[in-house]
Amino acid sequence: MAGTGLTQTFTGTQTDGKKGTLSWWMKRTKLGEAQQLGMCCNDAGGTAGAYFDTSDRFLWYGAYDGSWDWFRTDRLFRDMSAWYHIVVNWDTTLVSAGDRMQLWVNGLRETQFEARQEPAQDVVLEFGTAIAHYFNVWSSGSYFDGLMSYYYFIDGTAYDPDTFGEFDATDGIWKIKTTPTVTFGNQGFLILKDGNTITDQSPNSHDWTLASGTLLSTKDSPSNNFPSWNAQWYIPTHPPAFKNINNEFTMPGNTSVVWGTSTLGAEGGKWYAEFQIDKNDGRTILSISQFGQYLSQAFADNSSPASFDNSVGYKTYNGDMIIGPSSTTSSYGNALADAEILGMAWDMDNKRIYFSINGVWQNSADPSAGSGYFDYSALTGGGPWGVLIGDESGSYNDEWMANWGNGYFGTTAVSSANADGAGIGAFEYAVPTGFYALCTKNIYNYGG
Repeated sequence: MAGTGLTQTFTGTQTDGKKGTLSWWMKRTKLGEAQQLGMCCNDAGGTAGAYFDTSDRFLWYGAYDGSWDWFRTDRLFRDMSAWYHIVVNWDTTLVSAGDRMQLWVNGLRETQFEARQEPAQDVVLEFGTAIAHYFNVWSSGSYFDGLMSYYYFIDGTAYDPDTFGEFDATDGIWKIKTTPTVTFGNQGFLILKDGNTITDQSPNSHDWTLASGTLLSTKDSPSNNFPSWNAQWYIPTHPPAFKNINNEFTMPGNTSVVWGTSTLGAEGGKWYAEFQIDKNDGRTILSISQFGQYLSQAFADNSSPASFDNSVGYKTYNGDMIIGPSSTTSSYGNALADAEILGMAWDMDNKRIYFSINGVWQNSADPSAGSGYFDYSALTGGGPWGVLIGDESGSYNDEWMANWGNGYFGTTAVSSANADGAGIGAFEYAVPTGFYALCTKNIYNYGG
């Protein structure tokens, strides 16, 4: 949602400005800059809202009748691979000042703050009053960069997070409740329920207006997390330029090898993803590799994507396969041309990998039948494996876009929207039988 902002001016009156709740799920895609989070308001009478500062701390601010009430966490919010659930609730009628405004993250109350100032008793917040309200932007700047889903404003009731989520009985992970029972109050609303719906899903019809940017639908959600390129894992001296919720990056054009790695990996199972190249003038290798020490070695050595232990990849500039650590090369397919789509299917159970160009499987392969594969059974390392990409050598500015099943290359939607056998994902070409989109729901069900 980089550069995307919403606006609204409410009509009607608050149920109770002394009590309320904000609840939302979000996934960050950029760090180190001020970013407004969800709804905020501002006029001569008061301001209120939440944001990340340039140190990636969470701040809540509110100025009412000349007093300034706020808190700032000492913890940092730098995980760009998973969804956060945030709840801010307030009841300024309470006698205990420390309980009047509370912050909850993934079901747990935050109690450690770098700074905190409690609101005065019976202070009224101006959320829902007839003043200008903004969403994910402060007037015309400080845009939130990432994904946001299931954004609730509750007018008149301070709900705890267990209204909106719960800890899974099996693995203890905090997970979303998609149909909670709540009383919205006069000015409450629910937007972004389906990722990009700014029409209010509550009975109140408090729809928002798109003021800037665009809203794109995505399969990535709090109940099913998809990977992206990892914007925290690259050679520090030569960072790629990431954009479009980190599913697109541009190599920086220097003589060093640079990297893009997936934020998710798996220890077993069969997976499928699609990749598209623009400005194709480099010597790029698209690979899978064991995460952990081998990938760390690659960053330390600034080495080629398939010249170290436990990596196997496709040389996009000539169609050869290469396997590490020996860098042994084998003829396999064709070179990838600019704007063509490279499909990759990898079978971790049998250690076979396949590649297609615009839906045509190279080496006359048929992943559904298990034929025409490249065998990487010589690689014996355990642990999770993920996707990585980099230049073999040289100085290039290739742009790479990944479709992990979200249905987009950059901001361009796929035309055919093929799902996998579990009904998940939107791919340009048909997903081979038995292969699945790499996402948390499929990893749980099929990841071995």
